[in-house]
Amino acid sequence: MTTRNVLTLHIRREKEVNVFCPRCGLVVPPNTKCIPSPTRPEVHYHAACMYAMVEQLRRPILWA
Repeated sequence: MTTRNVLTLHIRREKEVNVFCPRCGLVVPPNTKCIPSPTRPEVHYHAACMYAMVEQLRRPILWA
């Protein structure tokens, strides 16, 4: 039996103002798709930044 680490991330619409994406350093505008960090609730990523980071780590994205 093999063990896999699976992290489930939820895409949602940003509700807060002036939230910065730590990957690119730009503001995530309100009502824009974002992915909250699973470990730090105050950090939100642009969806494209998260996808780029996952690709850079050479990890597959499994859509649920």
